Amino acid sequence: MFKTMTAAAALFAAAVCGPAFASENAAPAAEHHAAGTAGPTAEEGLARLMEGNQRFVKGASVHPGATPERRAGLAGGQKPFAAVLACSDSRVPPEILFDQGLGDIFTVRVAGNVAALPEQGSLEYAAEHLGVPVLMVLGHTGCGAAKAAAAGGRTEGALGALLKELEPAVRSAKASGAKGESLAPEVVEANVRLTALKLMKNNAIVRRLSAEGRLKVSAAVYDLATGEVRLLDLEKDLRAERKAQVAAMRGLLRKFRDSGLDDLERSRLLSGLGELLPELN
Repeated sequence: MFKTMTAAAALFAAAVCGPAFASENAAPAAEHHAAGTAGPTAEEGLARLMEGNQRFVKGASVHPGATPERRAGLAGGQKPFAAVLACSDSRVPPEILFDQGLGDIFTVRVAGNVAALPEQGSLEYAAEHLGVPVLMVLGHTGCGAAKAAAAGGRTEGALGALLKELEPAVRSAKASGAKGESLAPEVVEANVRLTALKLMKNNAIVRRLSAEGRLKVSAAVYDLATGEVRLLDLEKDLRAERKAQVAAMRGLLRKFRDSGLDDLERSRLLSGLGELLPELN
């Protein structure tokens, strides 16, 4: 079934974007190696982003890949080394703040850097068909969407649907004790973390590629004042979540031993045991 869905996606892309797209993505791995050099690893790709950001912070940007030759060379296909989900804010263009050029970053931008289905589809394309080794969720200080979500209230039109995507981050920030002027900054960071974890856990393609070691998901916050991108510790979040899952399973096991499980709890126990069994010993 997965192969059928992948083929359908490729046919759709070819119909929308034309023959060049189809030939470019028919066999991304083969095209990648045809150039004679392997692309960067996830670690190398992330380092390349952060090194570019340091040049930008210091005012030493080199603006690579902005030549007519580079433009002409990309006309037949693309092979970006990173995908970045960023906010639409005019002050946060990834290519500039990471000092990268044409064809380097597959950028998906939407207010609040949320990952609804259209954004996830774009990121899936970058990961599955273009083979990017790095996927970064990038938030930023002073985010208007985060401020609006933190303020609450009724919002008309499509903007209301967008702000609804930020509600889990608002709840998370409030649960951590943030309030008043500190709430919106905490919403920014919580949203970046939750969005990255959402992609890693709930998106089948991102989850599979991550498990295979072909994709690294990272999370970061850009500081409008300093220009610096700060990486967040997703591994810490994953460990904490795993610990909570293990504790919940242990609690269910205790109830099971006491014959106190109802049908729903028994189902939860059985579905979770397979994944968590090594940690329950």
